[in-house]
Amino acid sequence: MAWREQQKEQRKETKQIGKYSQELDRFDNEDVRKHAAHVASWIAYGPKARIPKTAEIELLQKYIAKLRGGLLPERLQVVLPDAKTALQSAFTIGEVSEVWRQAAHKLQRILDKFRCCRPPADQVLAVAATHESAAEDVVVVPDDDEPSHEDPASLGASSQHLQLCRRINQWGFLDDVQKLERLRQAEEVARRPWRNLTEVDLAEVVNMAATALAAPRRKALAQEEEAGESGQATASTDTGAKQDVQRRVRSLLLRALRMWRTSHYDFGPIEHVLGFVHVKIDKFEEKVGNIQDAAAGRSWQAIKDVIDELLQGVAHCASGHQACEDKRREQLRRRFQRQSGVQNIFWQKHISSWRVEWREAGKRKGLHLPISTHIAEGLSEEEAVAAALEKAKQHREELVLQGKLKPPKPKATGSTVRGIKYNAAGNFRVQLTNPRTKKRENGGTFKTLVEAETKAQELAKKWGLRDEEAQRLSDLPHFAPLGPQLGVKWNRGEKAWHATCAVGGKQRHMRCRPKDFSEKEVEKAWQEAVAWRKQQEKERKEKKQ
Repeated sequence: MAWREQQKEQRKETKQIGKYSQELDRFDNEDVRKHAAHVASWIAYGPKARIPKTAEIELLQKYIAKLRGGLLPERLQVVLPDAKTALQSAFTIGEVSEVWRQAAHKLQRILDKFRCCRPPADQVLAVAATHESAAEDVVVVPDDDEPSHEDPASLGASSQHLQLCRRINQWGFLDDVQKLERLRQAEEVARRPWRNLTEVDLAEVVNMAATALAAPRRKALAQEEEAGESGQATASTDTGAKQDVQRRVRSLLLRALRMWRTSHYDFGPIEHVLGFVHVKIDKFEEKVGNIQDAAAGRSWQAIKDVIDELLQGVAHCASGHQACEDKRREQLRRRFQRQSGVQNIFWQKHISSWRVEWREAGKRKGLHLPISTHIAEGLSEEEAVAAALEKAKQHREELVLQGKLKPPKPKATGSTVRGIKYNAAGNFRVQLTNPRTKKRENGGTFKTLVEAETKAQELAKKWGLRDEEAQRLSDLPHFAPLGPQLGVKWNRGEKAWHATCAVGGKQRHMRCRPKDFSEKEVEKAWQEAVAWRKQQEKERKEKKQ
């Protein structure tokens, strides 16, 4: 059985080499730059005591010959010296043919032209080389594989990125069983309870998911073999199984990023991953279009949204770490200052409405009472809020008469501050749930309500349980449709373009939120919403035929 497995692996390697050789003729300069590192990684990071094949050596020579001038990408700076070292070691591993020896010597001479492959003495001399001679042995950083590092002083980020490149190369040489095992281990870590998951563990999961993540592809290409993607050099004969692996990888990455955001960890350990994945998505959108049009578009869109939010946090934290930490705490588990004072009635900011909730036959029911109805009658916003709340209370009383709700329980403390209880001894006790530990913690017992409220507010501020001020409807930005497209309108409460379309008897929704309210970003979000709406209309038309 062992020789059969060996033959199977050899056939897979031969097929992979043949595919890369055939695709080289149609690759443009960007594709050549990207896949040259993949081919070099076969030689550099093969199994121990493995002698690279002659076909692999000759294929790398072809890819290097098609490289053009520019800056040498960081990934090739790492892979090419390792490939040269692997070739030198192969001479001592075992007997090699004369054809292999000639091909290896030729490749070594080619690699010696690169600065990264020269000995230290040559590197000192290379500093004085002219720009013209340097342009002959460097290539441009591929935008679709890694983000650019314009600041040379950021050595920490550069080191993290190089480490990620090494992991991607090593991932390509794992067999399917090893990949599935590592993916399973990462999924087990991500499923741990929140309080048992450390920042180091979560960072490892994020890095592992980015290592295995293939770039987004068109829907039409979803059934094709996914070889050639970043870090995916090993082909698989079972396309369905490979697509399932990528689905699990995307799900793992999305879950890990959301947990990172929820835990409010520092963004430094994963900033290089955020940029790496973000560049993949941007490249797809430049070449093809909206990321939602890719295979598994919803998953990619969710990943993009989380990364955009985290990257905005990185940019904000760069100007002041403490201020950013305070803001993240403020955003943790907020509630609104606009409280009804009655159970089952609460404020919904997205639609500027009071909502009454109850249950019937185990199912949750609800009724919205928006303030826009009363504003249209000529009331001010404050008067409209009070009028809508009064109607909500009246509707709740009707539900009580119908037996669907119980009469509201008056608060013994008479305080609107959360976490204060009144006991039989006449004291006020402070109890709040710590969002970190998920446990209710005691803040002490006080004789007066003022002291209890002060202590409760201090704990709430410390744990990020600060109440959020309800925004005035007149203060929210509003934009008129930027074109004649039906089914797309601006949602003031959500601060996003809301696109809807009925397909197959079901209503679909998409919200495209601009990064800011500048004219450029608002128009960009509008175009995304319109593109999504047209895609749904096309799908609806195809279903009717």
